[in-house]
Amino acid sequence: DTHRMAYGGRFRRFGDYQLQFSDGSLAPDGTLEWNTALDRTQAGRVRESVEGNHFDPVKARFFRMFWQIKERGSSRVELAEIQLYGDGVQPRVELESDLIRLGGSRNLLSIGWDADVPPGTSVQIQTRTGNELGEVLHYFKKDGTEVTEAQYGKLLSLFRGDIVPEEVPGNDWSDWSEPYKHSSGSSITSPSPREYLKIRATLVSDEPSAAATLRSIRLNFVDPVAQGLVGEVVPFQVDSLGVERSFSLYIRPDFLRNDSGFNELLLVSPPDMTLGFAGLFAGSEEDFVGEADLEALSIEGIEVAQSGGDSLRVSFAEIGPSDNVDILRLDFRTALFSTGAVLKPLLQKRGVDSSWQRVDAGNAVVLGEGNTTTLVGSVGRKELIRDVEVLPRVFSPNGDGVNDETTFEFTVIRVGDSSPAEVTVYDLSGRPVRHLVEHRALSTGLRSLRWDGRDDVGEIVVPGVYYVRLRVATETFGAGIDNAEVLRTVSVAY
Repeated sequence: DTHRMAYGGRFRRFGDYQLQFSDGSLAPDGTLEWNTALDRTQAGRVRESVEGNHFDPVKARFFRMFWQIKERGSSRVELAEIQLYGDGVQPRVELESDLIRLGGSRNLLSIGWDADVPPGTSVQIQTRTGNELGEVLHYFKKDGTEVTEAQYGKLLSLFRGDIVPEEVPGNDWSDWSEPYKHSSGSSITSPSPREYLKIRATLVSDEPSAAATLRSIRLNFVDPVAQGLVGEVVPFQVDSLGVERSFSLYIRPDFLRNDSGFNELLLVSPPDMTLGFAGLFAGSEEDFVGEADLEALSIEGIEVAQSGGDSLRVSFAEIGPSDNVDILRLDFRTALFSTGAVLKPLLQKRGVDSSWQRVDAGNAVVLGEGNTTTLVGSVGRKELIRDVEVLPRVFSPNGDGVNDETTFEFTVIRVGDSSPAEVTVYDLSGRPVRHLVEHRALSTGLRSLRWDGRDDVGEIVVPGVYYVRLRVATETFGAGIDNAEVLRTVSVAY
């Protein structure tokens, strides 16, 4: 927030100038984005040997000063020193761990940390993993100065110091993960199992007088059920949203002799989807090419512990390194309601210390085309509401227990947020008599709203025909959406 300049000699001083700062953010053309903290215009010449300015505090990594020459003649300025002053802690500090050896391939489960985060501060933790290491050589002179390889080669042997190798992440390392959210324990999203790990901690402060403090980081990992698990869904493209289809999830395990194997599979889907079990099979890749004999490939001891909702959990006879299984195949049925849905398969060996190991998307079987565990919906007709039913179309809310209510059922597709589903009932004059709303964490899926024949103040409506408008309260302007809302009729009779 403070700038000082000291002049030397008797040459002219600066006249008009701007002080600009950048926090390192880039403009669309790739150059630094600059913000002007001070635009100084002064009349005449400054004759003092020192001048300075105060301005509102700014976060900065780069500084520059523009000097505008307005007079003819010499533009020479003899500047002795520029000084910048600020108060408080560093706004952002990045700390990166050394290479962490996990002692072999490990299934990374969760990461947690202990930190003090006063208001206005935060701690962000990220990870990256890999199995390969590279090597970088560092060249030093006898006095400890590091030089390039070319400079080192030109030195006399008398002046050459040590050549120190440094292990660095290899070509198979992942990018940094997204920051983890829960300090008490967050599931690790970097690829796993892996042999090596690096951790990056970023301490951020928006308050100059407050700083975050990172005390410790905890890493939770176990031996893997297999060295690698690769999976893909076939087919991965869905031609019709909201319609139940059959799918196969293929998983290829990569076993070493001492891996524990697995006997339980969990498939997790978005909350608007329902998963139904259709079969579990195991065999070589050739067994599944062409007309597979699924009866011969069926796994013994299958128990569907959970089916429906947003997950499918299946237990079965253990599969391990000695079973010569190339492919595990899960058949299931589900309906896709949005343009895309990420399925998350996991395997574990059930027991005291059991833990789920993630299946990574990839090329699991030769007949697969997508190499993905994400279902993708066809664009097709852009509609939001389909399969609308009013059951019954005529009802009698007289309290006799027969047809006292009607149900508005419809399927919502393509809406990727929590926009509520709404049903508004109108009389024949267009006056709204009842407004029904259903909120969900995710809008898509089958919706069912009931009307008991009463208006918004609790009175039973008069007999007759009523208009019903069904809609999803989401913004559709300019999206070319069909069926953003649907009209139906319902009759009340006594």
